[in-house]
Amino acid sequence: MTSVPAELSQFFDTFSQMLLLRSDGAGVERSLGASPSGTQRVDFYRILARRTRFLFMHDVYPVVHHTADQRGPGAWSQLVLAYVDAHPPQHSDPNRLGEHLSDFIAAQTDLPEYFEELADYEFQRWAVGVSGFAADGAEIGLGERLVVRQYAHDIPRFVTAFHEGKPLEAPEARPTAVLIYRDPKTLNSSYFLPTPLGLVAVARRAGKDVSLPGVSDAELVEAELQLVKHGVLPARATS
Repeated sequence: MTSVPAELSQFFDTFSQMLLLRSDGAGVERSLGASPSGTQRVDFYRILARRTRFLFMHDVYPVVHHTADQRGPGAWSQLVLAYVDAHPPQHSDPNRLGEHLSDFIAAQTDLPEYFEELADYEFQRWAVGVSGFAADGAEIGLGERLVVRQYAHDIPRFVTAFHEGKPLEAPEARPTAVLIYRDPKTLNSSYFLPTPLGLVAVARRAGKDVSLPGVSDAELVEAELQLVKHGVLPARATS
C-alpha cells in the first residue's frame, strides 16, 4: 500500500480539525503556513461547515430548536455546537447528523426531561418519513416504518400545536403511548395514539404472543382493523 506523504497527511489532519469546528482559518495557517488565498477565504470552509451543521439539525429538529431558544438566546446554538463536537458527522446521510441527540440531551443536567423525549420524537418522525415503503406486503416494518414509543409527556400534541402555529410553553406531563408511522397514502410520517388493544394488535402483527385478560379475539381483530383504516398497519396479505 502506498503511504501518504507526511505533508499531505498533515494537511488533511489540520483541515479536518477546522471542518470539525475545532479550529479556524488562522489555526490552519499557523500549522501549514500562510495561504495565498488569505485567512478569510480559508476560514470560509469552517463557516460553511458550521452553517450546514445548523441547517441539518434544524430541518430534523425544528421544535427542539424553538423550545431551546425559548429558554434563552443562543441556547440552541450552544446545544448544537456541544453536540456536534461530541458526535462529529460520520454517516453518509448528512441528515443523520443528529441521530444521537436525544441520548446526548439525556446526559445534560440543565435541560427538562421532556427535551430528550421531544428530540427522540422528532428524529423518529423524520426517520420513518424517509424509510422504505412496501404498500402491498403484510410486513408492518416495526422499527423502520412503524415505531412504538411511550413518553412521560404528551409530546405528539405539543409538536402538533407548534406546527399549527399554536406553540405551547411546555408539553403536558402525561404518560403517552404513540405509534409513529409512514402513511401509505401520503407517504409522509404521521402519528396515532393507540388504545391498549391497539398496542396488543401491533405486537401480535409483529409476531409477539401477547394478550389482554378478558379481551376476545374479535375485539383484537376490530382493534387491528382500526389501525389498518388509519394507515398505521398494512392490510393483511390475501391469498
